[in-house]
Amino acid sequence: MVQKQTISFIQVNLQHCKAASDVLNKIFTCTKTQIALIQEPYVYGGHIRRLSTREGRIVYCKDNETPRAAILVKSSIHYSPIPRFTSRDLVAIEADIPTARGVQAVVLASAYFPGDMDHTPPEAVQQLVQYCTTRRKNFIIGCDANAHHTVWGSSDINKREPSLSDHRHIRFNLEIEGSHVEETRVPKLTDWRLYQCLAKSKIEELESNIDNVDDLERVSSNLNEALITAYESSCPLKRKIATRKVPWWNNELDKLRKLTRHGGTSVKA
Repeated sequence: MVQKQTISFIQVNLQHCKAASDVLNKIFTCTKTQIALIQEPYVYGGHIRRLSTREGRIVYCKDNETPRAAILVKSSIHYSPIPRFTSRDLVAIEADIPTARGVQAVVLASAYFPGDMDHTPPEAVQQLVQYCTTRRKNFIIGCDANAHHTVWGSSDINKREPSLSDHRHIRFNLEIEGSHVEETRVPKLTDWRLYQCLAKSKIEELESNIDNVDDLERVSSNLNEALITAYESSCPLKRKIATRKVPWWNNELDKLRKLTRHGGTSVKA
């Protein structure tokens, strides 16, 4: 059995609005949302306001008085900021995500694409993608591409229209395969007194008249079932988390590896 962990995201442009910030704050504190990728937050006095730091931590460029990108992270998630990709319009962090192969780092970023730029994505975002690609890091970037279209109320249509940005909340989940959990019984942990009591009780209930081969098979089957039931009740299943680095490794492969190593040693001798 595999335990799966789900990390819930929300991506939103707050348009510097207090009310929109309050709505996001309520969603973040009252739901299982763990990470918010934010563009154009409400800023006052050079700091992002109206987002609770009781349930999480807000990451943004504090060197700029009007930051347009931020990430709100639940306190339960361990992360490290990436300073080289932290600016007015881009914020990136490296979050530790537990998986079947151990804790893996995933780069999470929030980006704002200024509407007056001639090309997209911005150079900083391209550099971030290159950074993750060369280091083989998984990454997620939530952005406001400033795509204009009359369909969602814009007064014009610009070249970024295919990005389909409409400032609505975007929710998605990152489902991660966690630890492989096996359920097994440990004989040495069996409550043998309970086993004897249950077995005796069940055996006494069995019909013991045996007149032919069919009766013998039936009684034998019932006795076997009674003993198994007594054992399972006296030795409950225990959950065992597999410690293998990869989920597909098993005992048979372990034996084959040992045989291969033994054979290699013999040849060298």
